[in-house]
Amino acid sequence: MEGKSLQLLAALRRAQSITQTGRELCGSDIITCEAHGEQFCPDCGYSFTEINHEARHEARRRKAIKPPNTALGDGLLMSGTEVRMPDTTGENNPPNHLDGQIGGVLIEEDEETDFAGEQCYVIQYGKQNAYMITYSVESVHEEWQVKTNGQYVSASKYMKLLSGDESDEED
Repeated sequence: MEGKSLQLLAALRRAQSITQTGRELCGSDIITCEAHGEQFCPDCGYSFTEINHEARHEARRRKAIKPPNTALGDGLLMSGTEVRMPDTTGENNPPNHLDGQIGGVLIEEDEETDFAGEQCYVIQYGKQNAYMITYSVESVHEEWQVKTNGQYVSASKYMKLLSGDESDEED
């Protein structure tokens, strides 16, 4: 994921001398060819479609971010909740878990993702939460873990505890 972002950034830097940038209503910076103002310009031979697509989705994710400890809705984790996608491959020693925190929630509009049309958490991760991914609420609740009292527990167990269901049964 980080590699893709670096590739897009490198392409953007190479293109700066032949492009112009405009801001869309969604808050994303859109790159177009300077001569014709097009995202995809057959005259110049440039395509900024992928870069602009990612910029639009980045802007949507940023807009969804809420301050820590904000309720995101019934049956949802609060913003700022620390979460972990466990590394279950068994290939890494120590395991290479993805640790992050819930930033917000949105309906995923990106048709290229596995979660298009689904309600997704925006999960911030990396140094100073510099990176973001969207992951379906259902999948997070089924597959991820939540940090509580310094320990990670399954998100499904955590959600049961929040709802007052203290039974030990796992789904």
